Amino acid sequence: MTPPTTSPNRTHMRRTMRQSVLTPQHHYAVREETPIEDAVESRWEEAGSFVDKIPEEERETLTYEPKLKGAIFLGHILPDADSILGAIIAAKLYDGVPARAGDINTETQFVLDRYDGTAPETIESLLEADPERKVCVVDFQQQTQLHPCVPMKNIVGIIDHHALQSATVITLQPIFVDIRPWGCACTILAHSFAVQEKFLPKNLAGMALSGILSDTLNLRSPTTTEWDKRMVSMLVQYIDPSMDVNMLAAAQFRAKSRELSIMTPYQLVNGDTKKFKFTDSKDPTLIREIGYGVIETTDASASLARAKELIVELDHCRDDDNLICFFLAIVDIVNMTSYLLIAGPVEKSLALEAYGGEISLDGTHLELKGCVSRKKDFVPGLTSAFEKGWAPPAGHRRSLMRKNSKIVMNNSPSASHPWTLSRVFEGDEESSTFTSFSTSISGASSSISKSIDGAKSSVSSMVNAAKKSLPFIKK
Repeated sequence: MTPPTTSPNRTHMRRTMRQSVLTPQHHYAVREETPIEDAVESRWEEAGSFVDKIPEEERETLTYEPKLKGAIFLGHILPDADSILGAIIAAKLYDGVPARAGDINTETQFVLDRYDGTAPETIESLLEADPERKVCVVDFQQQTQLHPCVPMKNIVGIIDHHALQSATVITLQPIFVDIRPWGCACTILAHSFAVQEKFLPKNLAGMALSGILSDTLNLRSPTTTEWDKRMVSMLVQYIDPSMDVNMLAAAQFRAKSRELSIMTPYQLVNGDTKKFKFTDSKDPTLIREIGYGVIETTDASASLARAKELIVELDHCRDDDNLICFFLAIVDIVNMTSYLLIAGPVEKSLALEAYGGEISLDGTHLELKGCVSRKKDFVPGLTSAFEKGWAPPAGHRRSLMRKNSKIVMNNSPSASHPWTLSRVFEGDEESSTFTSFSTSISGASSSISKSIDGAKSSVSSMVNAAKKSLPFIKK
C-alpha cells in the first residue's frame, strides 16, 4: 500500500510550525529520541500525504459500506481504551452508534475527558430498545469476548487487528470484514478516514492517537507496525503539529496505573482477561481452555507486592471458570519486562514449557524479559507448548480445602471506593451494603451454576440500575 502524493508546501508548513515551538529539551542531541518522536519525525513526509487527504470540514462523501449505516459499533467485554475509542471512531466513520460492553477504565476516562468525549451507552440498553439492530464488532472477533446479549445473527461487520484463533463469530451471510495485521484498531480507523477522504473531527483524531499509544505501549510493543507509526505521525500533524506527544503518553499511562492501586484482586485478575482454547496434541477431541490476564503498569513493584493475594484469586477464578490454567502477567511498560504469576503446579509446568527460565525463589512468578504482548509474546509460547505435546503433570491435584466464596459489590455510598467488585469467603464478615453477584462456590468438586462471565458482563447494567435507584449518589 503506497502512500499518496502530497503537497510539499503544506507538509513543509506543518514541519516549520513544529520546529518553531520545540524547546531545548526536545532536541535529540541532548537525549535519546523516543520511539514516538522517531515515528513522528522520520515519517513526517509520508504521513503528511495522508493528512492532505482529510477534508477540512464536513462534506458529503461516498458511502463505502451502506450495510453498516445505523449499526451499533461495539467493542469486547472488559473493554480497554482501543475497544471503547475504536467503537466511537468507527461509529462516526460509518454513520452508526457506539456502544460499550462494560465499564470504562481510568485510562479511557482520561482520554474521553481530554477530548470532550462521553462514554457510549451500554449495549444492553440499545438492544433492549431494538433487539434486531445491526452490530459491527470492533477490536475483537472471538465469541468469548462478545457480550452475551448480542445475537450473532445481528453481526454485520468486524473491524479488528487480532489473529483468527478459535471460536470466532459465525454468521449466516457474508459480512463486512476489515482485519489488518496492525497494532491497533484505531490505526485501521484513522487510515480509513484518510483513504476514504472523510472529515475527521479533531477530538476523534485525539482519541485515535491515544488509542494507538495505549495498544502499542507508546509504539514500543512488538505488535507495533509501520502503519501504526505512520498514523501517529499523521494524527500529530492533523491535530496540532506543535503538540508534545511524549507528555500526552506520560499522562495517559499515569492514568492507567492510577486505577490499579484501588482495584480489588478480583478486578485486577479479571480486568483485562482473555480465554484461549488449545487442542491436546494426543487427543484432538480434548480441548484445554486457558485464561490469560494482563496488568499494564508503570510501577510493577506495587503489583508484585500483591502477588500472594492475586494468586489466591487466580486459583479461585480458574476453578470457577473450569479452566486448566489461569495466568496473570504484570507488564512493566517502563522497562518492557513482564512477571507471570504462577497459581499452581499446572501453571508452573506449562509456563516453564512455554517460556523457559526459572521460577522466583518465593515461587510466585516467572520473569519474562522483553515480553510485553499477549498476542505476540505470551500466546505463541503456549501454542508451541501444546504442539510439542504438553499435558498437565500426572498426579496433580487441585486444593481440596478451598473455602466457599461469592463475588460481591460494595454499594455503600460512604465507601472510599464504592461500586468495586471483590470476592468474599465463607466466614468473613459481610456488610449489608454488599450485593452478591454469584452463587456460592462450594469447592473443587462442585461446579458453578451460572457462568461468572455472564455475571461480569452484566455488572455494568446492574451498577447503572443501582445508581439510578440511589439518586443521591454522585456518579
